[in-house]
Amino acid sequence: MQLTGKITRDSLMTLEAYSKYRKERKAEVIAHRKLRSVHLADHINLQFEAGIPVSINDVPMPPVELVESLALIAGGQGVGRLESTSNGRTVVYDAPAAMVLHTARAALGDRTGVVRLSVLNGGCTVVGRTAEVVNLA
Repeated sequence: MQLTGKITRDSLMTLEAYSKYRKERKAEVIAHRKLRSVHLADHINLQFEAGIPVSINDVPMPPVELVESLALIAGGQGVGRLESTSNGRTVVYDAPAAMVLHTARAALGDRTGVVRLSVLNGGCTVVGRTAEVVNLA
């Protein structure tokens, strides 16, 4: 049975035939869907107060939880992963939260503000930033 082309009465399957066909082709369909998937970047709004990160996407959290959340979000996109080969040994370093924090801190400095980051395919890019300027004069 051909699944492409013009639909005719003869090309339609019964429910039982379709169920059997689907079971037989399930692995093939899943493999095809994986090839069609498009990975979208995760966006992170990282808020700093006096150069210290205090919240992700407007959710305040303690430092340990903030680092764990960043590691989960950025690590899922392959950010912060480095492989080093020396003397026939390969060592993998995995520090996604450190990469994101370093990039955001470099964009904002010691100021208070929000840095919007995009993480995708092992990269971390600053999309925008808003810094508060305090005049103490």
